[in-house]
Amino acid sequence: MRTALMAAFVLYAGLGALAVLDDTLSLMHKPGHASVSASAILSPSSIAHSNASTNATAVGEWWGWNTYFNDHFGQDVLSPFGLAFMYLAVDIAFIAIPVTLLLLGAVRYSEDHRAPESAADWRAGLAQPLRFATYATAAYLAFDIVEDVALLGITVLLNPDLAHGSGVLQWLVQHVGWMVPAVGVVSAAKLLLLFTAALGCAAGLAGTFGPPIRPKKLSRWRAVVALRAHLGLALILMALLALGSDLGRQLDDAFLLLFEPHHTYLIAMTLIAAIATTGMLLATARSVLHAYQSAPSVPDPAQTKTINTIILCVGFGAMVIGGAAIALHWPAGQVAFVPGAITLLLGLFGFKRDAAVEDRPPKIPMNTEWGARVAGALSVTPFAVLFALSMRNGVRLVAVKDDTGWWLAICMVTCVLVMVAVFHSSPQLCDHDASETKDPSLPLRLALAVGSLTAFVILGWSPQTTGNVLGPWGVLFALVFALSLGATALVLLSDAYYPGNVLAASGLRRLPVIAIILISATATSLTDDQSTYHSVRLKDAAAGNRVTIDAALDQWGRRQTEVTTARPAGSEPIPLVFVASAGGGIRAAYWTTIVLNCLIKNQDNAGWKPIGMDMNNVCTHRMSMDSVFLASGISGGSLGLAVTKAFKDAPAVPWSEHLGKDFLGPTVAGVAFRDLPNAFVRIRATGQDSAAVLEKSWEKSVRDAKGDLESGFLATAWSTPDRLDFPLLALSGTSVTDGCRVTVSALKLADADAASHDCLSLDRVVTPIQGAHAQLQTLAATKDAFDSTCPADVKQPGDPKDLSLSTAALLSARFPYVSPNGTLHWCMDRAVRTFDLDGGLIDASAAAPLALAWPEVVKWLARAERNGKCFAPKLILIDNGYVTSTKSEVPNRPPGLIAPLTAFGAVGNARSAAARQAAALDFEKFFPPGRCGGDTAPAAARPDWVLPNVVDFYPVAQPGVEAPLGWTLSERSKRSLGHQLENKYNRCSMEIVARWFSQETGKPPGCSGT
Repeated sequence: MRTALMAAFVLYAGLGALAVLDDTLSLMHKPGHASVSASAILSPSSIAHSNASTNATAVGEWWGWNTYFNDHFGQDVLSPFGLAFMYLAVDIAFIAIPVTLLLLGAVRYSEDHRAPESAADWRAGLAQPLRFATYATAAYLAFDIVEDVALLGITVLLNPDLAHGSGVLQWLVQHVGWMVPAVGVVSAAKLLLLFTAALGCAAGLAGTFGPPIRPKKLSRWRAVVALRAHLGLALILMALLALGSDLGRQLDDAFLLLFEPHHTYLIAMTLIAAIATTGMLLATARSVLHAYQSAPSVPDPAQTKTINTIILCVGFGAMVIGGAAIALHWPAGQVAFVPGAITLLLGLFGFKRDAAVEDRPPKIPMNTEWGARVAGALSVTPFAVLFALSMRNGVRLVAVKDDTGWWLAICMVTCVLVMVAVFHSSPQLCDHDASETKDPSLPLRLALAVGSLTAFVILGWSPQTTGNVLGPWGVLFALVFALSLGATALVLLSDAYYPGNVLAASGLRRLPVIAIILISATATSLTDDQSTYHSVRLKDAAAGNRVTIDAALDQWGRRQTEVTTARPAGSEPIPLVFVASAGGGIRAAYWTTIVLNCLIKNQDNAGWKPIGMDMNNVCTHRMSMDSVFLASGISGGSLGLAVTKAFKDAPAVPWSEHLGKDFLGPTVAGVAFRDLPNAFVRIRATGQDSAAVLEKSWEKSVRDAKGDLESGFLATAWSTPDRLDFPLLALSGTSVTDGCRVTVSALKLADADAASHDCLSLDRVVTPIQGAHAQLQTLAATKDAFDSTCPADVKQPGDPKDLSLSTAALLSARFPYVSPNGTLHWCMDRAVRTFDLDGGLIDASAAAPLALAWPEVVKWLARAERNGKCFAPKLILIDNGYVTSTKSEVPNRPPGLIAPLTAFGAVGNARSAAARQAAALDFEKFFPPGRCGGDTAPAAARPDWVLPNVVDFYPVAQPGVEAPLGWTLSERSKRSLGHQLENKYNRCSMEIVARWFSQETGKPPGCSGT
């Protein structure tokens, strides 16, 4: 048992580390070339000649990586030999050997626990398949070692320095091409052997089932059932670790925070939380194993009647109270109604005693030693998680020559020592005298329940403090600590009471308290439609004025004319700049602020450079802030734009500095210790959920840096009552129920009644009810958030309230499952509600609103041109997702059954890219450089290179640490983004923006070779 669990833990960690090495190698290629990982080479696909040639070429490119990327925008990595050797070590030690141990363990278990068979029983023939599975497992391990060694040999032989070798070495280099398909053959054989071994083990394990069921198996199953709550908590932690993509990188980045000099206290707090959680899991496991050895006695018929009468009365009373509360719109009515209904049903069905209650088989004694070993394995889950995190992040850091990787190795060793110690001592820790009474006392159950409630109250009192002190992983361990107390109290309560006749007849010996609570909470959440707990925070101040896009352009144009009074009519056009900042959590916010910090005039801040930027003179600082008319934001991009507004009165402060703090810890604390308990108690207090916690964390961080993210969104849009403060912002979320855009802006972009009507209908566009001269909305399928910013508890129509900058930003950034959907109440009727989620669900690029607003901009530009004013529209796209530069592959024909699903996913993935292209085409096609509208110059007269109207700032995928999508950034992630800002593509874009505001039109030096 110990060996199997340890092998499973090691395999779990090894898969993560192997994925990191594959990602590193797959990114080591020049732009436009094929991307190949080690696992792709060690696969049957290498047998094909075309794939073998591509793989050999890719391995050769691995060797040229450091020289190429050091000259451009990447990081230095280990040599391909070092990476291939790491791959070999991880694959053999952490993948192949654990798999071998698991397979051999399954064979041995099957041989020892096969159910008794007769000569005619199919189980009689399992001995030979199990023996064959043993041979196949040994061969699998041998073939795995051979293919890994072959990969190492191929990597060495394709080193360009060996191209001019002599003798046997030269012959091997010249004939290395045949080794790649040979490795494919070995890989195919390995997978076939693995499948054969797994099939034999599956047949053997199947043979352990079936009548008669051995008492030993039943005694072990009883131990697992006793530890059901602990098993659930362990699976939750392991599932979090298994998250991939951006969510997985966010958790990795939160772990790397522990090893930064100014966060050293976090590693101590995380370890303390892990130790406390492990200790509590062990202690509570001892209690439940101790209690589960006895079952509650079956009451006699008279007692059953009395108990059921009481249950009926309690259930009926709870239903009446809950129903009255619901009818009177009192808070938490469903909390009493749904559990009351379940209790009433149990009472009704409990009067008749079924024969199955009397005829149940006698219980089998629990295997306490085996249960203690399982308890020890489940209890060390926090350290297993830390071990896996240390391993995969240590591999990532060692691959890019970061010395912190060795500190993670020390963390791995520490975790292994703790796990081994707990494994070894768990039988003694959970041992007890079988002669002792096994019924847990009422004081123990009360103490556990009170302890759990106390932990939730203390840790949820100030989630900001909890998150900042414990860090994200410490908060998760603290949640498991608190849940283990409460879950153990419920398990002990369950194990102490008879379940009632109806449940007993179905085979239950104990009252399923946890299942009843979970069913009640689920049903309550489905029926509680009026909860205001997740209502959006509102300011007390009334919302300010909103203007049409045409009126705002008029004011912006006059402002630019005031600034350029010395410029004669018909001179160089004045740039009319639009910005689209894509979504991406704190990565997007940080990237947006450092890009704008480098572009905006008067933001040089005494030579300030982003963390990680090594070059000088990358930032241009030529564009004035009010040259930007409109900035569109999604998700974290909205936060970055809101921050620029928050610091409008503090221009000397770098906008990005305060965004480097950990906002994930407070958010996780808010979800764990506020949102989770409230799912059961249904308190309707507004402004207390995890979304409010995140907003307040942003506000405090900005306030500490002398900014003001608490100021009203519309208040900051006006510098004086009649003077707009440019740029104007348009931050977009998503309406959950109809898929329309929810926009927060000082501009009137949506129909005034869209909140109460079908926002997707053509009726109000094609035949406006106000008449033919009505003002049509600017954005299609859009709701204006400021039509629905009224308190939920005020019933009569009222004036909308303003939103703080932080709340406005989060309306655009409520990432699903991380932040809850926010509720907005229409000011004309509070029953009409809009439920808001992340705007990236519609368009993550933030460019779609600009493309939709383009017709109105075109009309205004034509009018301005007729009045002798020349404005040139420009577009700045700020994309924060790491762009891969891999060669596009010719797609294979998708299978007919999954083609619709493939197309559905592809269309969803292409939506943001299509919006960016649409906006870029608008700006490039309608207004070519050098004039205002219409291209009349003959093709022969056009220069070979013209200054673009559109620039795009983006990071490029690279080995090592990449900034994640989420709400925390480690120093390494910030350094990655700062380093990416100086890549050749972004340097070129910087110089292009600078030339928009100068008289130069030639190709900038930084754009050569891009």
